[in-house]
Amino acid sequence: MKRKVMACCAFFTLLIGATLAQRYGDFAPPAQEPLHHSDPNLPEDSHHLVFLLQYLGNDYSRAVQEGRILDSLEYGEMQNFSRTLVQAYRPSSQSGKRTRAGLEQLEKHIAAKAELPIIRNLCARLVGQMAQERNLLLFPLTAPDLNLGKQLFQENCVSCHGQYGAGNGPAADTLNPKPRDLTDPAYLDFVSPFHLYQAVTLGISGTAMPAFGEAFSTEQSWSLAFHLMTLRRGFNPQKPKAKPTFTLQQLATQSNTELQRTLVLDPAAGTSSSYEKSSALDHFRSRLPELSMAERIEISKTKWLQSLACYHRGDSAQALANLVEGYMQGFELIEARLANKVYLRVERLVTEYRWCIEEKGSYQKAKAFVDEMLKILEEILKNPRMRRT
Repeated sequence: MKRKVMACCAFFTLLIGATLAQRYGDFAPPAQEPLHHSDPNLPEDSHHLVFLLQYLGNDYSRAVQEGRILDSLEYGEMQNFSRTLVQAYRPSSQSGKRTRAGLEQLEKHIAAKAELPIIRNLCARLVGQMAQERNLLLFPLTAPDLNLGKQLFQENCVSCHGQYGAGNGPAADTLNPKPRDLTDPAYLDFVSPFHLYQAVTLGISGTAMPAFGEAFSTEQSWSLAFHLMTLRRGFNPQKPKAKPTFTLQQLATQSNTELQRTLVLDPAAGTSSSYEKSSALDHFRSRLPELSMAERIEISKTKWLQSLACYHRGDSAQALANLVEGYMQGFELIEARLANKVYLRVERLVTEYRWCIEEKGSYQKAKAFVDEMLKILEEILKNPRMRRT
């Protein structure tokens, strides 16, 4: 144990020593840093493009139904957004060509007034493709605090959305369009906390909904987003008879409707009626789990890929920041559960990659280090012998 403590201390001295600590202190994201600034290696519009896709998937039902236009203004917005996506998207890899083809298909489907399931499913698929292509992290780094989310709602949202979220706040009558009713199951059952997080962070163009990305930290925005999911009319958490489990990533990225499909298919759910399924899901929405080993590994993978992307375009400072964040928020929190030779190998690669960045080594050399780090992370999930018993 003493040897392990000394080894860890030595590693932290190397990783976050005087030089790196000084640099990281200069450019580390502050406590109130918003998501679209904390990932500066990504194209500036990546999160906006994903949000447009989410918005299309969720609001298309207000514009078109059974091939008929319900609201010409809403439909015009759907057409405009789908056109914007095609024009603004720039493939960053070979896989991006598939995403672009999907965006062009989406524009054609909307022009043809396609049925809602077609639009919703295509938007969901494109969100996943774009997130993977751009190395976007779609879930929080820590379990959100629902009490904090409730406090933020009362302090910042009541004037428009009302005390309980029904869109009837004191300022609601002065706004056009009116604030959304956040208690409506027809809306809330089809959005994910990630979608609400994006709305809180980026705001919604053409409405009075401001962007809180400069005012809230990512932790605050996620806490508020998860709290909003509890405002649905009929929200009634009931512990299920059996214990199906959802990861925090699932709870962050999937809607109630998507998660309920999992409950229906899971024989361990122990539920029979739709009411019981809804109440069981409300239970999981109200008792958020800590991040799993797989989610911590996903954080490290994403941040280290972001780091490499930064280094490729010459931003060594942010490459170091993402390297450290991927270690501190991901790998460091699971290393005690790994075999000694595994975590020591990763720590050595992290240190060598840091040296490569600081010494301005070749991109090929940096990529080799990151590739090996990611390979080990994948093996950890597949091979139980790499973990402590």
